Amino acid sequence: MGQHAQTGARGGGCLTWIIGFFIFVFAITLVVQSFVYIVLAVVLWFVIRFGWRKLCANKPDSAFVKRCQTFSSTTRKVLGALLSVLIIFAIACPSMAASGDRQKQEKLDEEQMELDEATLSPASSLVIPSNGDQEPYYLEYGADSIDPTTLVRASSSNVTVSTNDGIDPSTVGEQRVEYILTYDSHEKTEPIDFVVRDTQEPKASIDKPVIELTAGDEFSPSTNYSVSDPVDGTLETVAQQPEPTGQFDGKNLYQSGWCLLNITSPEGERTDAIDTSEPGTYTVEITGSDKNGNTIPSGTSFQVVVSAPAAQSAAEDA
Repeated sequence: MGQHAQTGARGGGCLTWIIGFFIFVFAITLVVQSFVYIVLAVVLWFVIRFGWRKLCANKPDSAFVKRCQTFSSTTRKVLGALLSVLIIFAIACPSMAASGDRQKQEKLDEEQMELDEATLSPASSLVIPSNGDQEPYYLEYGADSIDPTTLVRASSSNVTVSTNDGIDPSTVGEQRVEYILTYDSHEKTEPIDFVVRDTQEPKASIDKPVIELTAGDEFSPSTNYSVSDPVDGTLETVAQQPEPTGQFDGKNLYQSGWCLLNITSPEGERTDAIDTSEPGTYTVEITGSDKNGNTIPSGTSFQVVVSAPAAQSAAEDA
């Protein structure tokens, strides 16, 4: 019976040792997650157990040994495992911290490199590159506001693009936008030059290409035409061409759009008005410009034919 009890004790101790071992391995894995440190911890655990046995054999009456022996065998194994974990953790901590710092710095360096290599390119059909993808970018003159961030895209999907600047499409000329490229905590600025230009010319709408009058009829040329610009709207008819306020893109700029009537008499001379009392054919040519120097197409004209009264024509024929 004593032999059976001894065998059972050994079996229980073996089971306890196995359970403690797996608890120990699980704990060290959670702490350091490194195969090298796990091996070192296992070795250290056996060293601690070996040292404990030696201490019990050499100094069985010491207060420390007696105190520890008040704990169960399982408790002592767990305490030994925890001591191993703490020692290995103390050893591994600086290395783990250094490794973490190194990985963090490598990530920061990679992000900075990707940001440094990021470029901007047109992202909207509103932008017309002047030379391939090179600056400056051209924008069409208009009244609608434009969000500058919709005009470009970054070459990297990890980089976001923002800006504090705006674009005024109602003013022709060069406008610089400072774009801010951001990747996490990294940031750089990239200037883009946009040129707002007006390429749309005003159009003259003529009701009748030929107006037939009888001498003495009243007629105002302004009733037969209108001139409108796609952006500036209706152009005002002026008595004489206004003075330019400047130049841009090789064209004269004006305070506002305008149009002017050039009237040619039946004798081929310039005249200020149509004399409906004199029979003949007058040519009315419409010239003008929008505020940004786009002119009305040449040859925009209509004719006014003034005929003699019927009685006068019959007398002349007789």
